[in-house]
Amino acid sequence: MSALIQDIRYAVRRLARTPLFTTAAVTILAVGIGANSGAFAVVDSVLFRPPPFERPEEVVSIYQDSDDGEPSSTSYPAYEDMAAMTGVFAGVAAVSPGVATWEAPDGPEQVSVIYATASYLPVLGLEPSRGRWFAPEHDEVGAGAFAVVTHRTWRTKMGADPELVGRTIRLNGQPVTVIGVGPESFNGARGALVADFWLSISSTVVGGSFRVANLDRRQDHWYDVQARLAPGVGVARARAAMDALARRLAEAYPELNRGREITVFA
Repeated sequence: MSALIQDIRYAVRRLARTPLFTTAAVTILAVGIGANSGAFAVVDSVLFRPPPFERPEEVVSIYQDSDDGEPSSTSYPAYEDMAAMTGVFAGVAAVSPGVATWEAPDGPEQVSVIYATASYLPVLGLEPSRGRWFAPEHDEVGAGAFAVVTHRTWRTKMGADPELVGRTIRLNGQPVTVIGVGPESFNGARGALVADFWLSISSTVVGGSFRVANLDRRQDHWYDVQARLAPGVGVARARAAMDALARRLAEAYPELNRGREITVFA
């Protein structure tokens, strides 16, 4: 309960900085939910049902401020800074959504992909239902293109093919090796961020030069970060650590990070 109260206070403090946006957002939500009762199912699945991973009370989401001063996605170099803080986090993971054209058996199909670090499923305490997940070397450019198919896509679009692991598929015309099938009933840690395929960070051949460049650019905020707290570490300590990191980044890269906070949500 104390963590919930902390989150509410934190959110109110951030929303108070943009009252017009907050008012508009609340109005839109009220009208939308009132006009379509089906919207409740979406809200319920995203906000109220227990997250589909292990010990969710230990998992936090981390956001860097965007140019307008609001919590947003994180740069890959900043994610690496967070991942190095092993005294605070047992593990840190980063994911970045995208789209690709899959050369499906019935013809080309646009699919949702998520570029994910090798730490993603381990941070969530999950394992693939078939095959394996990405290894640390798959976070390196040049390691090749690898995919883990979500269980839903494997079942609904691939006929639950038991021989899929090890085969090559084509995404955006590029060969990608399937090394696993995701956990059952899990397509992403957040309701708004689901996938047909998870791709290794090394799968830059699918995303092109853009995916290579943003791995080194602190000004490119394309990654959502989640972390599992280290044993004995609470949310307050994680927030203090991220406040300290934000100050260090502001000193090291003032043009990019001055005045930007790093927000932790439990």
